[in-house]
Amino acid sequence: MGFPSGHATAAAAFFGAVFYLAESLRPSARRLVRVAALVIIVLVAAARVMLRAHWPSDALAGIALGLALASGAALAAGLGTPPETRP
Repeated sequence: MGFPSGHATAAAAFFGAVFYLAESLRPSARRLVRVAALVIIVLVAAARVMLRAHWPSDALAGIALGLALASGAALAAGLGTPPETRP
């Protein structure tokens, strides 16, 4: 067992980035992609706990780290700014 869960971190980082990139989709597709991304993140973390590979705190810390990394990448790419102020 390791802290934090690497699987949960990777899933949250990847699908967190997908969540941000969905901004360019039409509203109905955006909602579908974002809900699917969140569900996959939760399912990966839950699977790690159910398989007794990690404690719940490990999985939650992995999610937090992965989402922080995805947020940092989105901010660095300028995805956190309104469209009218982007270069």
